[in-house]
Amino acid sequence: YAYLIGTDGQIKKIDADTDSVIFTAQLNKTSYIQSGETSITADKVNNNLFVVSGRLTPSIYVYDLKTLAFKKDLGLKSGNPDVGLLVSPDGKQLFIRWFDSKENGWFFDLFDAKNLTEIRNLGEFTWESMTTFASDGSRVFVYDNANKKIKIYETINFSMLDFIDLNTVWRKDVFAQGILDWGNEKIVIAEDVKVRASD
Repeated sequence: YAYLIGTDGQIKKIDADTDSVIFTAQLNKTSYIQSGETSITADKVNNNLFVVSGRLTPSIYVYDLKTLAFKKDLGLKSGNPDVGLLVSPDGKQLFIRWFDSKENGWFFDLFDAKNLTEIRNLGEFTWESMTTFASDGSRVFVYDNANKKIKIYETINFSMLDFIDLNTVWRKDVFAQGILDWGNEKIVIAEDVKVRASD
């Protein structure tokens, strides 16, 4: 399905095969939705939740992806609307990446995915795209862009188990991009070739 949200807070659920609207609802807490200033991120693992955050009203709101009903304001104020959402394969853990304007950094908070209560703040984090879980949910792989490393954490106490130093992998004439895709316990990393000496 595809989801289309207007600045009036109306959301349409669209069948991507037939291009037909199958459900329309009015989202609660939508006064912050502004064109180009709002980020919408869905849980792509379990297809249960999506979060909405805006630049003008930086709260992070959680909605049910199936019923489109409002579930909870997470109580976080993100100074950047590009909020990240990651749900564990068993559907029990919800990780939110958000920007703390006071600390001027990205932070990682862990929530109980069922009742949306916060378990702990995991501190400042570099979380690039395609941060992903192992298939059994016991580990999470995080691309640290600043140090060009894939860090591997266990998901109970979130202590780091190991890391993959991509500085030993990248060629010298490329831009490092990090994790591109994953599956069957394998990680695909990406790199872009530099085309000019000045790049």
